[in-house]
Amino acid sequence: MIRLNLPTEPYWLDLPLGVRLQVRPLDTAVYEACRYRAARDAKRIIGERKEAGNDAPVDEDDADGLATFLVTAALARAAIIGWEGVEDAEGDGVAPVNDTTVSDLMRIPLIASDFRRRILEPYEQLVSEGNASGPLPDGALAEASTIAANAKPKDCPAPGAGKARTANSARSSSTGQ
Repeated sequence: MIRLNLPTEPYWLDLPLGVRLQVRPLDTAVYEACRYRAARDAKRIIGERKEAGNDAPVDEDDADGLATFLVTAALARAAIIGWEGVEDAEGDGVAPVNDTTVSDLMRIPLIASDFRRRILEPYEQLVSEGNASGPLPDGALAEASTIAANAKPKDCPAPGAGKARTANSARSSSTGQ
């Protein structure tokens, strides 16, 4: 069972460097739109790099990193509705919240990574709660009852299999030495 306690009203995120962001709650439609837009933009950017004659190879990690950055920037543009601690380029006061300034803010790695973690945190907590039947360290389910508690162990059908080797009696090399 899950608890439906996701944010429904705008709230504040305290980020490093004295930045506070007022964000609107995400929903699945916004999140998925951001992901697809980022994937499309990553392909376009990589294509443009190749067409421009950039001979540097673009591997999967490059594309994944670029897509992660683009998703974060898209989520920020969709979610941020206000902020504190973000000045304009001239230092004349608080920067206006618009697509350009939000994207510029997300170019700061410390801010971007903390924003992404914090904006997705309520949703990841919901997923981690799951249905309270996650696996325990021994592999059993938390809510499941043991149905074989009184079962007797069967004899091993393989001849000589009853005596398992211990770590000390195992061969130490492929030559048997």
